Formats: sequence, structure tokens, C-alpha cells
Amino acid sequence: SSFILFDGVYNNATFFLNGKLLGENPYGYSPTYFDMTNKLKTDGSDNIITVHVDHSRYIDSRWYTGSGIYRNVKMITVDKLHIPIWGSFVTTPVITKEKATTSIELTIENQHKKTMYFDLTTKIIDSEGKQVASISEAKKLKSNHKEVFIQSLDILNPKLWDIYMPNLYKAVTIITKNGKIIDEYVTTFGIRTIAHSKEQGFFLNGKSTFVKGVCIHHDAGLVGSAVPKGVWRRRLQSLKEAGVNAIRTSHNPFSQEFYDLCDEMGFLVQAEI
Repeated sequence: SSFILFDGVYNNATFFLNGKLLGENPYGYSPTYFDMTNKLKTDGSDNIITVHVDHSRYIDSRWYTGSGIYRNVKMITVDKLHIPIWGSFVTTPVITKEKATTSIELTIENQHKKTMYFDLTTKIIDSEGKQVASISEAKKLKSNHKEVFIQSLDILNPKLWDIYMPNLYKAVTIITKNGKIIDEYVTTFGIRTIAHSKEQGFFLNGKSTFVKGVCIHHDAGLVGSAVPKGVWRRRLQSLKEAGVNAIRTSHNPFSQEFYDLCDEMGFLVQAEI
């Protein structure tokens, strides 16, 4: 199975493969993807992907929008038995000093013409690369079906994510059949509690925390809206040094790279959308 993922195209975008319509996305800030599996030519000749942008309404915002393909594009090729794009969702419903219960919702799709029997394994890796928990279960999925499976693991003595020590874990999920790896999907997450009361304000991991935020748009000065990750990193580092611990993303979804850096560098994010 082959997919193409666009993190942002501004705007009124229409996507074609070899002259045939794949789909469209009028909104300029949201990621979108298309399944190309049965549409690709397999005779060895070139496959041509065309993106048409209609930005004729060019004065459509009171900030700089940019235009065209201004964020990352990825080609993703997986087995017919796979975890789809955005197919995992990690929560930590119970957190104590001794352990964090981690719940991982995994969507799995079987595009094979028969029922598939497989092992579903998730390993939790800490920030130093050590495996701290794992679970492996035998599963089955009917032909042309999609199903959500939930795996639950306990992480002992969890290292919490906060703005000073942004500890991150990775959930590495592997689908194996007869000992052979069919698919691997990595989800990065942090373990933290948040609470808010009108009397006492915001609490991160049980500690009263002042949210010292700035509001920024998705562009970055001279580079416009196609912002390299290194530019975001430098900008966020300067904000951190000035005492900022939170970002409000005005007024639309930002790039995946931006969110990843905020997780890594210790910023709270109010994703306005």
C-alpha cells in the first residue's frame, strides 16, 4: 500500500496522479494524505504527481500565508496489513510516582484478501534508549477490515514531562507474522498531568505553574512560511531564554515539526484550532 502525505499546501489545492484526481483540500493549513495503491503505474514508466493551487483570492488573511507546497511531503509505503497514517493514540490515564499506566489505541487495517493472523508488540523506550516496558499479543483481522486494538502497559518510576525537563518516551509498535516484521510505527509521548481551577490557576504535574506565553504565526520572517526545522529551533531557543514556556498557535494548525520541537524543548502549546 502506498500513500502520499502533505503537511500543508496553501490553498484550494487539488491533487492528481498521472492526470487522475486523487482528491482536494481547500484549507491551506491542515495535513492531508491520499491512498495511491491501486492508482500507480506498475509498468516501469514514471508516475507523475501534480498539485494545483488556486490562490487567486490572495488577500485572504491579515497575516502572511505563503503559497504552494510550503511544508514537508512524505511518500509512505507499507504492507497491506499496517497501522495507517495517524493510526496511534497514546494516553496515560493513571500517573503516580511509582508507575504510569500507558494506554495505546492502535488502528490496524488489513487490505489483504484473507483474514490475517499476527502478533502485535509494543515496546516503550525511554529518552536514553532503554526499553522500560513491553507487551505482545496474538491478534487476527478479517479481510478489508479496520479495527482499533488497545494495549496497556505500566511504566515503573516514570520520568515526567515538564517545561524544565521535557522527558519523552517512544512507543514502538511492531506487527509481526511468522517472526517477520510487517510494519513498525513509532509514537512519541510524554507523561504529565494537567489541571486547572478558577481559584488557583494551572497545575502541571501537581505544581502551580504560571503560563508565560507568546502568540505567534506560522511564518518566520525572511524565510516566509516554508520554515526549516532549524529556524524554528533557533527561534524557540531564543524565546525559552527570554522566559517563555508556552505558545499559542494563531490561528491555524502548525507544522508537525513545530509541535515535535515544542514537545522536545519543553513548551506548553495552546493549539488554537
